[in-house]
Amino acid sequence: IVDCQLGERVYLDSRHVIVPDASSRTYLVTLADSCHGLRSNRVIAWTRTRHQLALGDTLAPTHQGRRVDECEVEHIHELNVK
Repeated sequence: IVDCQLGERVYLDSRHVIVPDASSRTYLVTLADSCHGLRSNRVIAWTRTRHQLALGDTLAPTHQGRRVDECEVEHIHELNVK
């Protein structure tokens, strides 16, 4: 996902979020395991490629500047918007 907008994410459950990119396309992101703090905390992406979220990258919910969890991206699926 190029220029993913994590601040605009939609929480589905502890393993799934919908994330838009800068051009308003949306993606279902599935995490490898349950991710604590994903719903209400700020989330930072730890990526291998600048400004792109990809398989194997990490989402890290933070609270008061500290990481609450580290959650590996297992799957990304672009959602069709009609």
